[in-house]
Amino acid sequence: MIASICSTQSPAFVFAKKAESTPRSRVTPGVIGDTHVRRAALSQEVPNQLVHARRWQVQPHGMGNGGFDLKQRFLEALAPISFAIKNLQLKKPCPMPLSLDPDEPLAFRVVQRTDKKKLEMAQQLSDWLISEMQKQKVSVAVVARGGTWQTKTQDRTYMEHAGILIYDPKLKRWVIYDLVNNDCAYPQRADLWRNDPVDFFYSQPNYDWDALVMIPELKLRKAMREAMLKGQYKQLYFTRDYNLVTTYNSRNSLNCNKWVLMNVVAAKIGSYDPAKVIEAIDHLFEPAVINIHPMLRHIAKQHPTVLQEEVPHVDPIKTVTVESLYRSPLFEKRAFYSGKSLDSVG
Repeated sequence: MIASICSTQSPAFVFAKKAESTPRSRVTPGVIGDTHVRRAALSQEVPNQLVHARRWQVQPHGMGNGGFDLKQRFLEALAPISFAIKNLQLKKPCPMPLSLDPDEPLAFRVVQRTDKKKLEMAQQLSDWLISEMQKQKVSVAVVARGGTWQTKTQDRTYMEHAGILIYDPKLKRWVIYDLVNNDCAYPQRADLWRNDPVDFFYSQPNYDWDALVMIPELKLRKAMREAMLKGQYKQLYFTRDYNLVTTYNSRNSLNCNKWVLMNVVAAKIGSYDPAKVIEAIDHLFEPAVINIHPMLRHIAKQHPTVLQEEVPHVDPIKTVTVESLYRSPLFEKRAFYSGKSLDSVG
């Protein structure tokens, strides 16, 4: 599977495929579309799925329509070309002030809501998210938003960027904390922000009316909420080095999903010491495994969102994706939302 990205740039490893010990399965497309079919297949593998739009049939690889998704394979074939074009359009380095002062409240990201179509989408996704939190009677959870078409060819959640949603009693509002790459810096660096839920979804790179929420069990939720309100999440911002495919147990870099994972694990073990959290992740989390074709590995290392020294010469990359979070036993409940699917179900 492709590693999820926390940026507005196309992923460097669209052409990379996750190593799997079992044969891949394919799903029979349904009326709504392949998005919901693939998610339905994933939900059958992971228990405690809150929302099921429909039931879908899953077929073994090799059955029906030649045994593969032709559209998906076509998009994967185009990926290296898309990446090469993107590399020619890279921004020049530019100085940017730090967005995080340890002694000050975390800043809110300012988003210019100029796109009416995207704003309508973001508002509905935000309304669903808050409604789901109230329905489940929880005040903290992990939330993920949709990604580019490259993500859709690789991650069955179709999500690429995750953050932590919490109700702030002082502000009397819902807030999403997330880590994103600063694409004005080169090499790109990691910045922490607070977001209004509408702005969180508005910032996604597409118009898909899709969202995902993952809810930890009660004891873990309480620990997460207390730590977030105390600002302990800042201790896990241990480096400004951003890496799209950061190694899941590396102490050298961060991306959005790894930072979220570290917060969940820190709350579980009761320590926000980054070294102890990284050590605990080895025992509590199974990473996504990505294999990169040897001919493309050198090109991938040149991408501004990748730390070259963290990309193995030969071995697969083990990183944190939204799907690997989804599969994690750290969460008790999971819920997808898709405007199209819910509109289609009575």
